[in-house]
Amino acid sequence: MDHYPLEMPFGFRFDTKDKSVAFSGDTCPSENLIKHTRGVDILVHECTEYTKWTNPEIDESHKVKTHTHPDLLGLVARDVKPGLLVASHLMPRSIPKELRRMIGANYDGPTVIGEDLMTG
Repeated sequence: MDHYPLEMPFGFRFDTKDKSVAFSGDTCPSENLIKHTRGVDILVHECTEYTKWTNPEIDESHKVKTHTHPDLLGLVARDVKPGLLVASHLMPRSIPKELRRMIGANYDGPTVIGEDLMTG
C-alpha cells in the first residue's frame, strides 16, 4: 500500500478454497494493491471523500498521499475487477448515494457502501 510517510503500510489478502477477500487499509491508489488483489471475490477498500475532511491541522497534500477519493476508487476497482467492492473508512458527512455515484463513474461492478455496525 502507499500511505505517506509510512515506509511499509499493510493491506491484507486472504484466500480460502472457496473465496478470496482483500482489505486495503489506508492507502492512496496503489499499483501494488491492484497487482496483488486482481480478481478477488471481495475487495474492502478505503474511500475518503476529501471535501468532507475538514480538519485544519492536516496538510491538504496528506489527503492525496494517504487516502483514496471515490473517483479514484472507481479506477482501482475497474482494474482489480473484484466480485464485490466494499467501500470503507468513510468520512462522517459522506452521503452513500453520492459515493456510489462517484465510484460508479469509473466502475460498474457490484458495490456496497460500508456503514458502522453493518453486518452481511
